[in-house]
Amino acid sequence: MLFRSAEHREVTFWMADTLVPLDIAWLDGDTVLGVTRMTPCLSDQAQQCPRYPSPGPVDAALEVPGGALAELTVGAAVTRG
Repeated sequence: MLFRSAEHREVTFWMADTLVPLDIAWLDGDTVLGVTRMTPCLSDQAQQCPRYPSPGPVDAALEVPGGALAELTVGAAVTRG
């Protein structure tokens, strides 16, 4: 799932109510700023789930199944459709 932001800013994701691991690519324009592996949060209290902040201001975040971004490197160029 691609999350776009109208603003170029730092964002934070968490895994409340998500039962499978996900990878997230933090995007700034056409460049990957970082890749984070997010693990499911089994707590019934969303506020107890770990937070995953972007490595800096981004304009988009791409969530995919865990492990799918293992080969993606910081600085890689991306093409958006």
